[in-house]
Amino acid sequence: MGGLIQTKGTQRLARLFNNRFDTVSIVQTRLVKNSSGTLLQTAFATLPTLLTISDAFIAQYSSAYWVLKGRDVLYPAATLVAVQVAGKDIIFNDPGGTWPDLIAIGNSAADLTHAAGGPKDAKVKKVDRGNPTAGQTTVSFDVAVTAQSGDCISFCPPKHQNLVKRWRYYLGTELHSPNQTLIQKAVLTALTDPSVTWVKFQAIESTTQSALIETLLGTTDDDDDNLDPTKKSLFIALLTAQTNAPDPVDAQ
Repeated sequence: MGGLIQTKGTQRLARLFNNRFDTVSIVQTRLVKNSSGTLLQTAFATLPTLLTISDAFIAQYSSAYWVLKGRDVLYPAATLVAVQVAGKDIIFNDPGGTWPDLIAIGNSAADLTHAAGGPKDAKVKKVDRGNPTAGQTTVSFDVAVTAQSGDCISFCPPKHQNLVKRWRYYLGTELHSPNQTLIQKAVLTALTDPSVTWVKFQAIESTTQSALIETLLGTTDDDDDNLDPTKKSLFIALLTAQTNAPDPVDAQ
C-alpha cells in the first residue's frame, strides 16, 4: 500500500466528498433531489453506476441550492447543459437556486460530452444573465467553442479544467465493478442510516485496486468505554493506481 494520491485534482475530489458528508452537510445531502424529483439516496439504490448517479445530479438538475460555488453534488464543478452555441457564446437555461459562483469571469470550462467542445485553456469572458430571455444566461468565452446543443459544459477553476473529465473516465472505464458496488452501497448506507453522522473519503496509491469500507462507533472518553452504535462514522478508501485517462493531468 502506498501513500495518498497527492495530485491536486484527486485531493480536490476527496475534499468535495468529505464536505458533502461532514457532520453538517450530510443532513442536507440526504435531502437532495434532481429535477425528476429523485432523491440522491434513491439514485444510489437504483442507478447502475457511480457515473450515472453523478451525471444525474449536476448543477442543471440538482436541488443542492445551499452549495453556492459548484452546485454539482458529486463533481467539484458547476455543470450546465448547452441550449444553443454560436461562435464564442453558449446559452444555458438557468439552474434552480442562485447562480453558481464557479460560472464566473476568468474561470474555465470543459465539454463533458464532446472532447473537443471546449478548447484547452478557454476562459469565461462574460456572463450575461437574462440574455437572450428571462431564465436564460449567455456565457461568452475568450475563444470560439465547438460544443453542441445538449452538451454538458462543466465550469471549474482554471487549473482544474481536465479534472471532471479524468474522473468520469476513471468511473466509466477503470473503476472495477466489485469496488464500484462496495462504494455505492457504503454511500447508500450513509444516506439512509441516520446513525451515520459523517463519512471520510480518501484515495491511496496502489498497484492493485480495492475499496476499503470501515465503520467506526462514536465515543466520548479516552478509554473508549462508551462506544455508541447510534453515532457512527464511515471511512471509505479507494486503493488504486492513477488513472490513464486520455486528458492530461492539470498543472500541479
